[in-house]
Amino acid sequence: MDRCSPVRPWEIGLVLVALCALGWVGLNRVNADWMNHLETPLDWTSRGVSIWQQLQAGNGLAPHEYPPGQFLVSAAFYSVFGFSMSVAMFSQIIFLVPYIAGCWWIGRELGGRGGGVLTLLAAAGNPWMALHLSESILEIGVSGLVALALALLLASRAGRVPGPSLALGVVLGLGMLTKWSFGFFMAMPVLWPVWLAWREKGSSRKLAAISLACLPLTLCALKSAIPEAQTAFPWTPYLFSLSVWLLLAAAAWRCWRTEGWNAGAATALAWSIGFTVCSWFYFLSIGAMQAKALDDLSHYFIGTPSWICLYGPLATCCVGAMVWLGLGVLVGLSSRDLRGFTLSALGGILLPLGFYVYTRAPTSTFYMLPATVPVLALSFGWWGRVRFAPVALAPLLLVLGVVGLGSWTQASPGKQPLVAMDDVIARALFRPRLVIVPPPDLGITPAGATAVRVLTELGRLGEERLTVVLPPGWHPLPNALFLEVATRGRFLQVRENHVDLRQEPLPEIETSLVVVLEGPEPMTWPEPWQSRFELLERWDGENHGWWSLHRRFRARTEPLASKWLRSVIDSGEVLGWMGARDQGFPKRGLVFSLDPGPTPI
Repeated sequence: MDRCSPVRPWEIGLVLVALCALGWVGLNRVNADWMNHLETPLDWTSRGVSIWQQLQAGNGLAPHEYPPGQFLVSAAFYSVFGFSMSVAMFSQIIFLVPYIAGCWWIGRELGGRGGGVLTLLAAAGNPWMALHLSESILEIGVSGLVALALALLLASRAGRVPGPSLALGVVLGLGMLTKWSFGFFMAMPVLWPVWLAWREKGSSRKLAAISLACLPLTLCALKSAIPEAQTAFPWTPYLFSLSVWLLLAAAAWRCWRTEGWNAGAATALAWSIGFTVCSWFYFLSIGAMQAKALDDLSHYFIGTPSWICLYGPLATCCVGAMVWLGLGVLVGLSSRDLRGFTLSALGGILLPLGFYVYTRAPTSTFYMLPATVPVLALSFGWWGRVRFAPVALAPLLLVLGVVGLGSWTQASPGKQPLVAMDDVIARALFRPRLVIVPPPDLGITPAGATAVRVLTELGRLGEERLTVVLPPGWHPLPNALFLEVATRGRFLQVRENHVDLRQEPLPEIETSLVVVLEGPEPMTWPEPWQSRFELLERWDGENHGWWSLHRRFRARTEPLASKWLRSVIDSGEVLGWMGARDQGFPKRGLVFSLDPGPTPI
């Protein structure tokens, strides 16, 4: 690949316009879906709020099932601007910057200015990105960092240029700190410099081989850290792994100073930097992440809908998207200077796709969202090398992007029944349409009504904790309540219990207030529950059952004077005390002593 020509001002302007257009579509979706928690938009925002609370309280990060990179970005926004719907959304849209800029630069590296424009238009018109912007998913951040990583990989000439290679190491660490699946999409691309280092021989080959050997060594150290991570941070295996990678980085630095830059030094330094950026979290949370992974893989999902959900994002904004991709792969494999990137990008598509299909784990379209970056690059980046092709294809991509975004802005294919996903994807591929639907008036949702009543009751009780009892599998709804409360400037400690109140023993509940999701029909409460809790209010949650708020029965507390007199009575000095007004005596009251006859005080 030849060195790119200088960047023109009109290219920067086009990038900004594409970024604003895709961001506007995302905001349009949020205006229609935000806080409509019957469909749980921005459900994951609650994790960012929780981390923000922990950091504000001066507490460190606790072990989590998922890396906190995107949540930390949201927490930083909340610290500066406070929590609100717009701030939460903007903290996610910020990842569109590396997504749009990265796709543009990838196309520019592959096909010059024309390739950059075509890839930029295809990325901005990708309806799957706009579709998922209102869901607050980690794949938004992963997609942006995949685009940035591939752009730096091309800018570094697969490890031949020092600056982009070192920056690539930082992005690799941030990507793994955003979600572990980032490794699936970048595993094959980062092997491209390893292959070049192996061909260079000498110290370059040795550094690449040692870098590869450090990977299983790190995995063994992570496995050995699981028992210690259950109770404390596993310092011993972490420091051992860190020292190994730092020694590798020192060797690569020495090789760079003495023999010059090579692909082996690029691999060693980039991987060492990436490990340093993200490894602390994996050693901290390896126990929780292992439990989450085992739980996900233990479920058996239907294979066909899973395959359809994964295939959907690969069909991007264009009619016959797989035809564009197949043509791009053929051209890339036939061109010597495009062959390395084509193979690595194709591996970045097929590796996660094969893993997800084999495990049958995902049933949602967002799992393959980061794969749209190499799909768009392979489909359109090379067209910039064909004379007059950018001029002919740019209007087509612009029209298809506008039509695609319009047809998907209000229609959510991920929310359709899985059995109908093939028809939904077919409509997107071959019958794009422009549909402009005004945002619906959502009114107050069950979560909003519950939040108002909960805050009122907690104010009376002087508590900040709440228990939510749900049927198994209804996990997003407590987060909906959590966010509703957060938008009102309050924060709750929400504890979830997944039980069936009509079949299982009553759970141990320590809080005074309990929110119960009852199912499609209002419940008849079991006798033990009725004796312990009183029903305060119930709301119809439409497709997600009924919501009900309960308060624990509390024994009436005696006044302080009554407690003192009761202690006197228990000591045997007096028999009891009662109000003077109730017995017709003076207002000062009576004391019944052991002697017969009342004695006024």
